[in-house]
Amino acid sequence: MRKVLLAALAVTLVLGSRSVCSAQEPVSPEAAKSEMKPVVAVALSGYDQILGDLRFINPQLAQRLEGAVNTSTDNKGLEGLDKSRPWGFLVRTDGQEFPMHAFVPVSDLKKLLESLKPAIGEPGDAGDGIYEFETEDRAFYAKQVGQWAFLGTTAEGLKNLPANPLEALGELPKDYDLGIRVTVKNVPPFFRQMLVSMMQMGAQQGLPQKDDESEEEQQLRQKAFEQGMKQLSSMLDELDTFVVGIQIDEKKGIGALEYRVTAIEGSKLAEQMKQTGELKTDFAGFLMPDATATFSMVTKVAEGDIEQVKTQIGTAKANALEELKKQKLSEDELKQAEKLVGELMDVLQKTIEGGRFDVAAVAKVSPETLAAAAGAHVVEPQRVEEVFKSLAEQIAKDEPKYAVKLNAEEFQGVRFHSVAVPVDELDDAEGLEKLVGENLTVVVGVGKESLYAAAGRDALAIAKQAIEKSKAEPGKVVPPMQLKLALTPVAKTISSVADEEQVKSAADLVTKTLEGSENKDHITVIATSIPNGAQTRVELEQGVLKMLGALPMLLGGMGAPF
Repeated sequence: MRKVLLAALAVTLVLGSRSVCSAQEPVSPEAAKSEMKPVVAVALSGYDQILGDLRFINPQLAQRLEGAVNTSTDNKGLEGLDKSRPWGFLVRTDGQEFPMHAFVPVSDLKKLLESLKPAIGEPGDAGDGIYEFETEDRAFYAKQVGQWAFLGTTAEGLKNLPANPLEALGELPKDYDLGIRVTVKNVPPFFRQMLVSMMQMGAQQGLPQKDDESEEEQQLRQKAFEQGMKQLSSMLDELDTFVVGIQIDEKKGIGALEYRVTAIEGSKLAEQMKQTGELKTDFAGFLMPDATATFSMVTKVAEGDIEQVKTQIGTAKANALEELKKQKLSEDELKQAEKLVGELMDVLQKTIEGGRFDVAAVAKVSPETLAAAAGAHVVEPQRVEEVFKSLAEQIAKDEPKYAVKLNAEEFQGVRFHSVAVPVDELDDAEGLEKLVGENLTVVVGVGKESLYAAAGRDALAIAKQAIEKSKAEPGKVVPPMQLKLALTPVAKTISSVADEEQVKSAADLVTKTLEGSENKDHITVIATSIPNGAQTRVELEQGVLKMLGALPMLLGGMGAPF
């Protein structure tokens, strides 16, 4: 998904470059007759809607906007502007040129320009009903067609304008307060290939072997780069659209950032995206409703992606082994650590080759408790278990204060091993002891095809609770990815253990801002499947929106300039 997002954003940047447009040959008569297709569309909900959203999030900011409008119009207001309908911006192409223009709803453009005269001055007459006015940087042109005012940087660009530009925006105005759509398939192949070439040229500068890099590491990096460029080129040919939008729903008390990526019907990419349809997890018990944070990710790894993932794992393994050599470890410790890393990476690779990735986690945070647990589907987890047991035995010999318990308990087919580390042996002991007790307990659990880990206060209890709940609802259908986080307990906990006064003050400010929003202080991220594509939605509840509205005050409380 990350690569899809980056690809779509990169196309947007290329299209936004005036130098690219100016470098094209003059348009032939045949090309001039070709259909203009939308490439970039931007929709902004009406003036009244935006003002209402700002009042909901930050009333002071709304007042500033109204004040700025009054100042710019000598308190006349925006006469001639239809404040109820959306605004828009379009970039279209006939395959060679990329004309662009903005448009706003008006009842009378002449009245609107008259009201804005204190800010923009007296507009000139460019002929054919086109007004011309200048800013400090450049000239702009405006023309009314029907109930719309079109704005461009050239008078030539305001010819052959659509009677109803909303048609080109599609569902953007209905779905979002601010929405942006990039229609990647309408970008001419020449520009797509140019984008790939530019990225190749930039990335190749970092490919030569580095001073602290082995030949094997350099070769792995080269291979990963080549695979990535090949995938990017293929992806740009198969992408249909990329959409990103912001929603504010005052009635529900939420705000959301949403992005969607779709592939061309029948393409290989579309088929891959369909695999994220109905996914099932065996770790649903980690999604506890009363937890501070929960996370899960389930995916099917396509055959075509396995080789690239294996290369990435190989690169990560090489980097980890190289980093271990820089640590001040004895020869025996280094061997143990290298063996653990090797087994972990090999098991991860075998799991990926199996084509299924399923992991979930939970965290409970309060001024009295800090605990977290995670579970994952793993192929041959016993290999990791043997290395962990060997490492734990070595720790017991070297650190008598550490309480090591191998085969400490078995629960529903899961063998548990634990290590308890005295908190006073760690940094920030005083704050940590408040949260986890005198010892920080780390638990590792091994099932037939599963691996578990937990740490903190009552680590074993939270792991067992999650396992029991998971066993009660195996194969539960879930979104491909979901994350939920409550901010109030995190802020209160930071405040209770912070040593630095600046950090404590900032946490107190956040806590105070969130007062009364304990049940509406969540950030939720959910990835879902849509026809021929995928969608990710980041949802902020009312308390978080309230905190964002107070961000200038919070930054000031942390000593940051505003």
